[in-house]
Amino acid sequence: MRVYLRYIIECDEMHCDFFGWYTEWMERIVCLFECQLKPEFIPLSDIFCKCLDFNPENRSPVIELWKSLREVMVKPDIDVLTNLKQVKNQHSIPLCLLFGELCLSKCLSICRANKQSSDGKDDVEDEILKVGKDVVDSIPDGQIKCIDLIGHRDCITCFAIGGGFLFSSSFDKVVNVWSLQDYSHVHAFKGHEQRVTAVIFVDDEQPMCISGDNGGAICIWVATVPLGREPIIKLYEQKDWRYSGIHALAVSGNNHLYTGSGDKSIKAWSLQDYTLSCTMTGHKSVVSSLVICKEVLYSGSWDGTVRLWCLSDHSLLAVLGENMPSNLNSVLSVAADEDSLVVAHENGIVEIWCNDTLLKSTQAHNGAVFCACKKGRWIFTGGWDKVVNVQELCGKDTQIDATAFGSISCDSVVTALLYWQGKLFIGQADRVIKVYYSTEQ
Repeated sequence: MRVYLRYIIECDEMHCDFFGWYTEWMERIVCLFECQLKPEFIPLSDIFCKCLDFNPENRSPVIELWKSLREVMVKPDIDVLTNLKQVKNQHSIPLCLLFGELCLSKCLSICRANKQSSDGKDDVEDEILKVGKDVVDSIPDGQIKCIDLIGHRDCITCFAIGGGFLFSSSFDKVVNVWSLQDYSHVHAFKGHEQRVTAVIFVDDEQPMCISGDNGGAICIWVATVPLGREPIIKLYEQKDWRYSGIHALAVSGNNHLYTGSGDKSIKAWSLQDYTLSCTMTGHKSVVSSLVICKEVLYSGSWDGTVRLWCLSDHSLLAVLGENMPSNLNSVLSVAADEDSLVVAHENGIVEIWCNDTLLKSTQAHNGAVFCACKKGRWIFTGGWDKVVNVQELCGKDTQIDATAFGSISCDSVVTALLYWQGKLFIGQADRVIKVYYSTEQ
């Protein structure tokens, strides 16, 4: 640019042709771009040249240059669009041409709900790591806070926890890995070519993270440090253009991996040699959810039923909801433990089953219930109405009853839920993960 300005001054003094000098200078610039830029930056040469156009009116706006640079420079696992109005006010943070906080990955990973305490120090991260009350106990009093984990670029679909990490899958084709020590983003598994719909953790001699996508691909990743960038193996369901790949995953110890698929089947894969062991059929629509409890595999389907399968021989044990009214609609999520089974439906109904008997059915949500989880006496459900409802179970066996305990209003549609060690993880359609915790000690 300094050379260019000197040319301009000299041309002005000698009444020379400005455009001729400009053309010669631009030829040198283009040559430099072609020779010096690395291959991944070549696409930027066009917009750089446009920024140097002889006619100021033809030059690219700063926002276009900013977006182009971000696409090349910012890694997808920390890509968060920066609000330009906010950037202009952040004088204490080093910025370059409104690029955003490119180097502050931890700041991008954790956007704290309460950024500063009264003394001006950022203490939310320390607060959440303290051992306090269970978040559920604090919901009725409103004594809860949350931090936002930001790193995905599309809707969150599923959570898994293990090995000191939180694993989150998303429609952005990535599985992000978060530290449970400080909730920072530590890694991203990138091996899927389609939307990742499910993720699970296998606590084996060699811990693994397994993810499935709606193209029928299954990626198996090493879940110990150092975390790899490539899956140790990649499996594929038989492709059929009529169906929509994998919708759910479950694992039985270190024996079998189960996939719930758009082709209405459940497939059992050996975790010893990664071959297909068995295909279970019977559902009349997409298998949307899988859960294993007490040597039984529960499969929920868009056909409105839940089927129970024996893990030892993969035979059918029972079908729940087969004789229920057709207005119950699709099963979108199931959760189970030794006491009961929770079934969430597309029309907002949540059912509680025990010993294959329906104990209670409630209209828990105004719209589809996309996710449900159960821990002890607590049932968590979330969905289209942007609310997480908490119910408490009372009684035993066939005398179990569920009562509303509290709720959390969210900013977007709730698409994933996980409860762990007194904290509640909420995945949203707006690509944000919220970690709720109690502020009471």
